[in-house]
Amino acid sequence: MDDEQLRLQKQALRAESLAKRDRQSEQDRQLWSQQAAAHLLSHLAILPQTPQLPHGIQGATVSLFWPIRSEIDSLLAAGALRQQGCQIALPVVLSKTDLEFRLWREDDPLVAAGYGSKGPAQTAPVVLPDCLVMPLAAFDNERNRMGYGAGFYDRYIGRQVKSEKKPLLIGLAFECQKLDKVPVGRYDQPLDWIVTEAGIL
Repeated sequence: MDDEQLRLQKQALRAESLAKRDRQSEQDRQLWSQQAAAHLLSHLAILPQTPQLPHGIQGATVSLFWPIRSEIDSLLAAGALRQQGCQIALPVVLSKTDLEFRLWREDDPLVAAGYGSKGPAQTAPVVLPDCLVMPLAAFDNERNRMGYGAGFYDRYIGRQVKSEKKPLLIGLAFECQKLDKVPVGRYDQPLDWIVTEAGIL
């Protein structure tokens, strides 16, 4: 399959998955967000030492994301992560190709951060997250992630891999977004975890 065929296949599957997500009720999405946050927190709390997190989750910088449209709400985990000694960061889009992660202290004001999301202002410190919790359009049982098509996270992760500073990669989504198989290109790589209301892959 060439690059254009792959792009078109992803485009069709992405639209199908997001339409399915949009059809879920707000009440269900709120409940599932709470359940997914509980799974995420319980697994991070017992996380063994890893190259990205040599001391476990305590003291780590964890990037969450501001939910847009019908996305799962990652921010439900923020308070408990702070209680565990984590710093929280949020992504901010800088251009059509790049984003950065800024430290989000509990009372810091948030500003428009691109694509309807919010993030810390320019005065907030820029950080390199140890753990990257990211949104996605679809996923499969092999932990392959399909994003929204802009490639922000893919480019960021690629740069961090090259610099040998790859964060722990966690996708957060609803179970209804699971596909039998996500089409994979030459630059795509599986995530470390996928978290949904049903549990952890």
